Amino acid sequence: MMPMLETIRETARQHPQRQAFCSVLEQITYETLWSQVESAGRLLRKQGTSPVLLYGKKGGWMLTAMLACLAAKRAYVPLHRSTPQTRLNLIAAQTGSTLLLCDKPMTFAGIDCCTLPQLRRFSDAPEQNCQSDIVYIIFTSGSTGTPKGVPISGTNLNHFCGWIRRLQPLSKLAHPRILNTADFSFDLSVADLAAAFCSGGTLVSFDAALFRDGFIEADSVRIVSHKLAFGGLYHGIAGPHLLAQ
Repeated sequence: MMPMLETIRETARQHPQRQAFCSVLEQITYETLWSQVESAGRLLRKQGTSPVLLYGKKGGWMLTAMLACLAAKRAYVPLHRSTPQTRLNLIAAQTGSTLLLCDKPMTFAGIDCCTLPQLRRFSDAPEQNCQSDIVYIIFTSGSTGTPKGVPISGTNLNHFCGWIRRLQPLSKLAHPRILNTADFSFDLSVADLAAAFCSGGTLVSFDAALFRDGFIEADSVRIVSHKLAFGGLYHGIAGPHLLAQ
């Protein structure tokens, strides 16, 4: 099992009611997260072995799906719901995916489409031998040509998690709350996930689209800045109630 998953499992055992994921719309405890990851991971091993397309808005469902893919040893391909159909077609063809997980019911020619709860349709199928060394694939924008998939191996991710565990002051915090502003379809978000879940912390997710949709009032947020050990400055926006200890 990957170190990140081991930490999530152990945190769920020791601190089941600790927040694993938090946004203005939802909260997920470690106990709930690990239960969902285990269940979805088993079903993913029954559905097939190809990379899994994750299509929809950022939220707890996509976090669960990504971690379930890690548990099932199937690569995942995160895609925002704004992804154009032509780009989606190209990515599906390049990856040879047989499954698309989404936040809302949809159809896609030649590919099984379902939400996480709908994975139960594969309950009676036999488990398949999923042993992909590729954990996720991020596609380039394609602004200078055809979008290209960049595969990240399990070894890459494990080394990155080992490095981020040693970061100061993160390594000195017992239960950090990590602000996530990048969409899960951007590789930058992996740093947020690793920082939160390799330390038993909480991923505090912020989505700028909530401003446009009227879920957040402009006067209810504040700017926060964190200096990281490698000298960068990380800016984010979040409601005070989200970042409070």
